Amino acid sequence: MLKKFLPIPKKRGLRIRKDLASSHLFSKTRINRIFKQIVKKKGERSLDAMPVIKRFLDQETVGYTQAVKAASDYVANISNGGREWLYRKPFDPSPGNLEYFSLMYALNNLLKAMNIREEGRVLEAGSGSGWLTEILLMLGFQVDALEPAADMLQIARNRCQHLGKHYQIDFSEQVYFHQTTIEESEFAEHSFDAIIFFDSLHHVVDEHTALEKVFSYLKPGGCSVLSRVPGIPAIRPWNVNLSRKWTPMAR
Repeated sequence: MLKKFLPIPKKRGLRIRKDLASSHLFSKTRINRIFKQIVKKKGERSLDAMPVIKRFLDQETVGYTQAVKAASDYVANISNGGREWLYRKPFDPSPGNLEYFSLMYALNNLLKAMNIREEGRVLEAGSGSGWLTEILLMLGFQVDALEPAADMLQIARNRCQHLGKHYQIDFSEQVYFHQTTIEESEFAEHSFDAIIFFDSLHHVVDEHTALEKVFSYLKPGGCSVLSRVPGIPAIRPWNVNLSRKWTPMAR
C-alpha cells in the first residue's frame, strides 16, 4: 500500500533534509534516521575502508573494490544463454513470459508515479544491459546511464545504436554512458529531474555516500525511486524484509 507523500518542510534546514522530503520516497521516521546517519559522518573516508553497514538485502559486508570487480567480470563469466538474455531483456521467451510481465508491470507503474517532466534528464544508476535506457530514450528523456562494467556498457551502447537505426532516430546527444558507480560519480548539484535505481540498489556498497549524492544531484521538485520487481512466492521472505526497510511512495 502506498503511503501519503510528505510535504516539503516550511523551514529551511540543511539541503539534504529538504531534498529527502521533496523526493517523496520515505516515511518521516526513515528520513530522520537517514539524515542523522549522514550528518554524523564527517571528513573524507575511503570506499574500501567504509564503516560496517547492514545492507538492505543481507548483513554481510562487501569491500568496494571487490564488488566492482565482480560486476566487471559478470559478462565474461556467464553462459551464451545468459549473454543472449542481456540483449533480449525484458522480452522473456519462456512459457508464460513471467519475467517480461514482472519487469514491465513494475516499470510502467514506476514511471507513471514519477511523472517526469517532458524531455527531463534522468540518471539511471546501475543501467546494466540498457533495456531500461532504451525505453527512457523512446519516451523522450535525456539519459545518463551509470554502470561500472565496461562489457555491460558496450552491450547497452550496441542496443541503443541499433534502436536508433531501427526507428531512424539519432540518440547520440540524448544518452551518455558513464563507466562508474553512483558512489564515485561526479555531477553538478541539481542536475537531474529523476534518478532511478531499478533492481540495482542492492549492488550499492556504500549506501550513505550513494544517498548523499542522490539528494545532491536532484533538481528542486525532482524525485528518486528505488524499485524492485514485484514479489515472487519463492523469495517471499526476501521481499518482506526489503519492503519493511524501503517503502516507495508516489508523488
